[in-house]
Amino acid sequence: MHKLLSLAALLAMVVLALAALPASAGSSPLTVATGAFTIVGGHGVNRTQAFTVQQSSDGTVSGQVQLISFSGAIVHGDVSCFTREGNQAIVGGTFTKFTGNPAAVGTSFAFAIQDNPDVSTFIYFGFDPGTNPCENLVAFAGEPDLASLLNDQGYPVTTGNIKIQP
Repeated sequence: MHKLLSLAALLAMVVLALAALPASAGSSPLTVATGAFTIVGGHGVNRTQAFTVQQSSDGTVSGQVQLISFSGAIVHGDVSCFTREGNQAIVGGTFTKFTGNPAAVGTSFAFAIQDNPDVSTFIYFGFDPGTNPCENLVAFAGEPDLASLLNDQGYPVTTGNIKIQP
C-alpha cells in the first residue's frame, strides 16, 4: 500500500509540474513520451519514476522527470532532449533537485526507455554531455547502439507504463 501511495504522490507532483510549464506562443507542445513506473530492486527496495517529454513544432524539447531512488533520495530534473528510434528513446536534461547528492544539481542526465515491452535503464549522470546528453548516452554507457543499451542494461517495468507517441 505504501508503494502505491508513493507512486500516486510522485505522479501528482509530475502532473502539477507539467501544468506549470509555459507554452510557447503559437505552438502547442505535443507530448511525445510519458511514463510512470516501478523497477524492482534487490533486497525488496524499489525505484519509482515518472516523466513526461513534450516537443514543440520547432523541435524544442521540454519536460520533467521525478524519481525516488532505491536509497530513498528524491530526484527531479528538467528534460531538454529526446532522441527516438521506433519504440525506443533516450530522454535527457539537467538535475534540479537531488536530496541524496545535492552536488549533482546542475549535472546533466540521460536514460533510455522502451515502449511495449516497457523497459528503462537507470539514469546516467556524471558524464560530460556537451550540449545534448541524449547524443552521448550510448557511448558513455559503452554500448554500440540504443537497442544494445536497452538489451544489456535495461530493466523491465514491473508496475506502470511507458508510452512513446507515434
